[in-house]
Amino acid sequence: MFYGFFRFFGTGYTVHCFYESYKKDVDVNDYYIDPKKANKERILGLFFLHDALSKPQIAELTGFSLPTINGHMKDLENMGMIGPGELMDSSGGRPAISYRLLPRSKLALGAEIRKDFVKICLCDLKGEVVKLWNIGIEYKNEKAYSAKLNSLLKEAISTCGYPLDNILGIGVAIQGVVNKAGTEIIFSKILDTSELDLEIIKKDISIPVRLCHDVKTAALAELWHNRKISNGIYIAMSEHLGGSLIKSRCIEHGRSGYAGSWDHVTFSNKGKLCYCGKRGCIDTYCNFETLFEGESIPDFFFKLREEKSKEYKVRWSKYLSTIAFGLYQAWLILERRIILGGELAMWLNPEDVAFVENEIINRSTFTCRPGFVIKANVEHHACAIGAALPYLADEIPEPVRPIEGWSTYCKPEIIEY
Repeated sequence: MFYGFFRFFGTGYTVHCFYESYKKDVDVNDYYIDPKKANKERILGLFFLHDALSKPQIAELTGFSLPTINGHMKDLENMGMIGPGELMDSSGGRPAISYRLLPRSKLALGAEIRKDFVKICLCDLKGEVVKLWNIGIEYKNEKAYSAKLNSLLKEAISTCGYPLDNILGIGVAIQGVVNKAGTEIIFSKILDTSELDLEIIKKDISIPVRLCHDVKTAALAELWHNRKISNGIYIAMSEHLGGSLIKSRCIEHGRSGYAGSWDHVTFSNKGKLCYCGKRGCIDTYCNFETLFEGESIPDFFFKLREEKSKEYKVRWSKYLSTIAFGLYQAWLILERRIILGGELAMWLNPEDVAFVENEIINRSTFTCRPGFVIKANVEHHACAIGAALPYLADEIPEPVRPIEGWSTYCKPEIIEY
């Protein structure tokens, strides 16, 4: 954290980490900061905090001289990261030219695979969806499906309207756990993905392509768009339940990648058979098949909200109460903020959120301060958006970076037992 602080606000001094310098495997040169690069990043970072800035305003915010600012601004313009905008309001004299971030100078694609469709999002440096494709295609556990996905991704690249050089990579989110490198599927039983082949998916695609766990990418999308979250438990209330742990604004993977899988907490060891092969997992009581009984989501909530059906209120309350049962156990161990996301996020009202929180509080041995259960900010396309965003994160100066990039998640993790 302090390293990032000095990178952004320093004025070119070399920063040393004295504690680390005592370690034999650390070279103090690793902590040298290129002043020119640091100053350029500081200027670029301002454009992620302000809609428009003039050079005099940048000088006021940074303390840099105008010649220094001119040089860095020229470099950033040549890189395509910023561009001139409208004239600023003048209080006398010649009005200054404003400059703005060009968020579409860098883009990334995120794809979400489901059993009956593929969703592809093109996202920009602000985490906004530039273009969206919803393609109806049935998932089949065949090599031919990987080849079809490859064709869809190449078509998205060729028809998106932006040069390939602007697109940093593609994240493919699946309903399953993948390794940290995004190259191997560790566990996936909702969709049998034994024939899903990354080498076929990325064939003849000249930018990086990786696999990722859909609920973890949904949590990344939420982190990007909600700076108030530091530590939390992200809950995907979708076709099947899912969970992701957030620690220090990063996704916790655990030793193998299963961390956060609260959906397989056992509600009853003699309960329904889960897709995982065990009995009584909370998912079997809180999946869409159980809740909606074949109805569409809009029809269910119309009868619940508009017609105020008692039967539907009982079903909904039972669903939320069972979710709260599982979340209480997770909250009791971790005591982190709980974020209710997934496909049902858009249908949640404040009373639903309060109901879940009160259910947890009423179960708790300890006194709980209200406000720890919240609704997700990202209500649409979270999995696909989140699969794209880590590619973009590395392009954003560290102190204003919303999330970490894939490069951080790929680093080996030392876990002691």
